[in-house]
Amino acid sequence: MRPTLTLLLTALLLAPLAALHPADLTPPAAPSLGLSVQDGVLVRNGRPYRGIGVNYFNAFGCVLADASDTSYQQGFAVLREHGVPFARFAACGFWPSDWRLYQTNPTEYFRRLDGVIEAAEKNQIGLIPSLFWRWTTIAELAGEPHSAWENPASRTHALMRRYTEEFVTRYRKSPAIWGWEFANEMSLGVDLPNAKSLIASRKPIPRLGVPAPTDADIATAKTLTTALTEFGKLVRRLDQDRIIISGNSAPRPGAWHNTAGHPGRLDSREQFSEILVRDNPDPLSVLGVHWYPSHEKRFSKEQPASLADVAERLRFHSRDQRRSNRRWRDATRHRTHPAGDHCYESVSVCAAAGDCQLTYSKQETPLLPPRRPAARAAGRAACRAKLDGSSKV
Repeated sequence: MRPTLTLLLTALLLAPLAALHPADLTPPAAPSLGLSVQDGVLVRNGRPYRGIGVNYFNAFGCVLADASDTSYQQGFAVLREHGVPFARFAACGFWPSDWRLYQTNPTEYFRRLDGVIEAAEKNQIGLIPSLFWRWTTIAELAGEPHSAWENPASRTHALMRRYTEEFVTRYRKSPAIWGWEFANEMSLGVDLPNAKSLIASRKPIPRLGVPAPTDADIATAKTLTTALTEFGKLVRRLDQDRIIISGNSAPRPGAWHNTAGHPGRLDSREQFSEILVRDNPDPLSVLGVHWYPSHEKRFSKEQPASLADVAERLRFHSRDQRRSNRRWRDATRHRTHPAGDHCYESVSVCAAAGDCQLTYSKQETPLLPPRRPAARAAGRAACRAKLDGSSKV
């Protein structure tokens, strides 16, 4: 059977796989908080875990923009109704202006965030909070260039440490929290051969708090790995068990060569694996890959790898890491999935017994009953309007 993103079908397929694992022959372990890695295997409640959730980006964003907008309550209820076990969400503002409430009234900021966490608990939905979704925002709030992430003594890192400690300390006892994520796809912005021209084309956005870009905003692999390492060390000190995730996308087809100063060349399978390790440094405990269907060529321009070839490389890499007693790494893929007013995305997280799977389908599976096109468009427009910085905090 060809894998699809149909949530119900996938759940039915995964259940027998778990049932065949030897761990199920022993009494169930005491419930634990979230997902963790044990002996190189991603586990929940003491058993190898595989599951499919959604990317619920604005679960907090809407109530952050408007205190009366508690649409996350309905959103989590819909997820529970459809048996979706977890959601990844932006646990912060997007633009610098969206952090105004945190800066001026942190008590109210966390009161609104408390509501999101409590609603997830009520509906038994796991959460993967992404603490710094737009990672450049933190440097802009600190009044520093984006490259300040390379310096642990910078104001950027000080703000990161402050927010991370407040957030993790506040919610680490919540059963809704399954893991901790740094940011969204920071890896895509490093060692770009056209970085200077990109910066030259960007303009300041004063109403959103975005300053005029400079060459000091150019990010390198060091920018990425320093930020992830420092974030990971702090989170691991505060929480010894849950997984820590980079939030990275899949490596660019020429990521290794971009770093080496040879843009335009495709990375080999071995270089692809090297970048996966580099971009998910210790103490991060899993490998995160956001995979999108595309026509990008990998490994060879003449005989480009198929999605199945890349998936096999990820599986090989995972097995190789387990044999050397290194960290288990799980692969996640994202796909836009607007559903009603909730703006979900489909996410698959697959990990167990040294195997890794990527699910792929061009067929969308709505989580909410179909609505007329005009109603769907209006719902998406209202959702995006609250997240593009146009709404006041």
